[in-house]
Amino acid sequence: MNLLSIIQPVVLEAAATQSKTTLFDSSFLITVALIVFSTLLIAFIKHMKKDKCIKSFKSDVVTVYFNDGKNIMGRLDVENTGSELIIEHPDDGIKRSYILYKEEYLNVRFFVRYHNDLDDRRKKERLKVIKKTYHPNIFRRIGRVINIFFKIINDSMMDIFTALSGKLKTSSSSYTTSEKYVTNVSKEGVASMDTTYEPLLEKYIGNKVVCQHSHNGKTYEIRGILKDYTGRYMELLDVDFAAEGLKISKADLVLPRKANKVRNLGEDAIKLFTLPETFNLNWYKKSVKKSLHDKFKKDKS
Repeated sequence: MNLLSIIQPVVLEAAATQSKTTLFDSSFLITVALIVFSTLLIAFIKHMKKDKCIKSFKSDVVTVYFNDGKNIMGRLDVENTGSELIIEHPDDGIKRSYILYKEEYLNVRFFVRYHNDLDDRRKKERLKVIKKTYHPNIFRRIGRVINIFFKIINDSMMDIFTALSGKLKTSSSSYTTSEKYVTNVSKEGVASMDTTYEPLLEKYIGNKVVCQHSHNGKTYEIRGILKDYTGRYMELLDVDFAAEGLKISKADLVLPRKANKVRNLGEDAIKLFTLPETFNLNWYKKSVKKSLHDKFKKDKS
């Protein structure tokens, strides 16, 4: 008689006398469900964690210009680990796509979306975006303020989750076993939020700006409408740019902020106005916008 033959009956008897409700009680089932849910949720959050400036060009035909002078054109697909350009008509007939990994973004000079490369549907959608972006109305400005509020309090979000977690732990004993998974989801959710807030740029969202572009030790000017920015990129619409044989017009750009800085407000006052003796920046910006708004309505009519 070996050791296994002695232990096996004891184990079977213990399992038989163990209540099923003890093996599969509510706290156990809740923990299992939470593990599965948190795993799926974290995977979803990671999948959705993409730079919103680059993502705005998704599915469009985009030309990627690299710092070494090379450029590749294709329909853009964006993932959290990089991008892929789907090449509809490859030169060699074989290479149907070009995969650009996230760590290779350092080699990108800019992403360019030429208006002529858009189909009719996307052209119409882009015009709607331009209308909403350029001098946004009160509702879009309120939405932007709400977004800024959540960016500012982001550093406090983990403290809030920790306080809620402590409260749940004291009110429910079954929560203790699930606390680790809830904390992981909270950390991943907070980390996925774009917390970049730049007051100098924020007030010029929706305005024409002049961007200082640095390349190979030289600086150039890029003019366009500042649509948005993240920690690493900024997006300009209706761009005008020319340098060293490269001319980009009737296009939208996504530029890495490391080599590009918004340097000037680029609005032109269509209607002349006199500055008051005591200068007021808000008054000046409103006067410029009103002048452009009046011109826009006149052109439309």
